[in-house]
Amino acid sequence: MQAGLLQEVTALLSTIDRGECVFLGGDFNCTLEARDRSGTQCAPAVAKKLRGLIESFELVDAWRNLHPDSTAFSRRSEGGGSRIDRIYISRVFVCCVSAASMRLVPCSDHCLVRVVFNPGRARLGPRTGTLTT
Repeated sequence: MQAGLLQEVTALLSTIDRGECVFLGGDFNCTLEARDRSGTQCAPAVAKKLRGLIESFELVDAWRNLHPDSTAFSRRSEGGGSRIDRIYISRVFVCCVSAASMRLVPCSDHCLVRVVFNPGRARLGPRTGTLTT
């Protein structure tokens, strides 16, 4: 994900109420942890902007949250691999994610990233957020 696009995403997220459930997914072309890459690098400026966006909007990497000790790559190349395809979710709603997986896709060097979201699992109080469907 390029720095300009990250700025656009930040501007869009700024228009959403903080209590809303946000899903942000895609090919970020960047990793934030060394264990999520092998033989590849991320531009430090892009990583810094992405980390800032995630922290500012209290987003959680859904797959990493359920697989805290795992190493897996969503994109492979001859030079290594990386977990650049991710789905982030609002921290207050991460309890609603019951599964997260990556699956190979024919004719692609990227995996499909899948998250199972169960809104019935939400534990929300009057000030922690609203679930809008």
